[in-house]
Amino acid sequence: MKAAWAFVLTMISICGVGAETLTLEQARELALAHSKDLAKYNLTISNSQLAEQADFFSKYLPTLSASASASTNLWNVSSADSAGSASSSNSVLYDGLKVSGTLTAQERITLYDGGSSRIASEIRAISNETTRIQALEAYFSVLSDADNAYYAVLQAQAALAAAELSLENADLGLAIAEVRLETGLISAGDYLKALIEKETQENGRNQARRDLSLKQTQFQNLVGLAGSQELEPVNFDAYENALQTLASLSDADIDALYTSLWKSVESSNPGLSRSALSYQQAGKNLESAQSKYLPTVTATASATAGLNWSPSIESFTTSTNGNVSLNVSIPLDIWVTANSVAQQKNNLSSANLSYEASRESTAISLMSALYTVVQQASAVLSSRRSYELSQQNYDYTMERYKLSQSSTADLTNASLTLTTSHNALNNAQFNFLKSLSAIRTLGAFEEESVIIDMALRSKGAAVR
Repeated sequence: MKAAWAFVLTMISICGVGAETLTLEQARELALAHSKDLAKYNLTISNSQLAEQADFFSKYLPTLSASASASTNLWNVSSADSAGSASSSNSVLYDGLKVSGTLTAQERITLYDGGSSRIASEIRAISNETTRIQALEAYFSVLSDADNAYYAVLQAQAALAAAELSLENADLGLAIAEVRLETGLISAGDYLKALIEKETQENGRNQARRDLSLKQTQFQNLVGLAGSQELEPVNFDAYENALQTLASLSDADIDALYTSLWKSVESSNPGLSRSALSYQQAGKNLESAQSKYLPTVTATASATAGLNWSPSIESFTTSTNGNVSLNVSIPLDIWVTANSVAQQKNNLSSANLSYEASRESTAISLMSALYTVVQQASAVLSSRRSYELSQQNYDYTMERYKLSQSSTADLTNASLTLTTSHNALNNAQFNFLKSLSAIRTLGAFEEESVIIDMALRSKGAAVR
């Protein structure tokens, strides 16, 4: 969590990524650095900090101002000397010159306002915290998008590899069919079936290429890179213990794991925290409205120092002035305040309903994500076994096909079964990783290893 806040408050800088293999962690960092939403939240947080400073200045520092002025007479001629010379006019300009400067300091203190100032500060603090939570929510959202985009590229690469292998098998089957057709071992219809299978697999390969190009483009846009980048493959062996544990969890174990996860989600989920802050702010808005029933007492103190100079007195003169005033304001339009209080009570009730709805929605999302990750773990194990058997069946059918003991249709069916099981395994593996990422986003976990550790501890916890 600290690392997340550190990123949100001080945007990380990423050096250029070369042609070497890009890791998942590097992809996450690039996506965070390239996110426009996070950049905007950084600016918003900076403005919030500046607003807090401005509030401190206005509350605890006096208002200082300085002024200067200069004036003189343009003419001051009586009827007796109306024919005076230009020199007398210059004398009038000089003798009438006045120069002055003033420095003023003023401090206004609210002695009593029914708590309005305190409540306003608390509302501002809640608003600032809400902005930080929104930034944190965006942070984990970008991480989730980066994970999904990274896995989508690898998943598309795996699908393309499976399609290439299926095409190779179809080419091999077609080559054998051509030899058998020339020797009269198969009919033209069987040969056409082999040719159709080859065309079908080639079309599937082309579609897999286009899908990979699309996934690569989406990934590049997310991380801000131009051109395709080699991605580090996932080491699924490192997840073997987690897969075995999650797939073997009983219903009681799942409930125990859910309880452990919910404790973290309830305290750390950004969306839920934001709803809780909205409820708190609604409560403070109600307090602020109720404080308008009470009078406000303010005191103002000011001090002024002046410096004056004029040729008529041929010296500087100084002046000082100080005053204190007390002001009491008593609201009489209580019907306006009562209306405002009623509105804020409704807003508070609405915020409470929103919080409860957010809590229920988050709980359901967590339960759904947990069951998904358990189901995907089971799917990985079962589809892996299915793929192994499909590979054995294909190898067996191919050998029989070479010996003219299996038909083209048999080989086609074996190849289709192998391709289907291969894709099912790839999808299950990457869907498992995506479901882990979804739980990490819900709980604002820094690492998915935290979730795996909880799963390992929950195994058999219900009976201990």
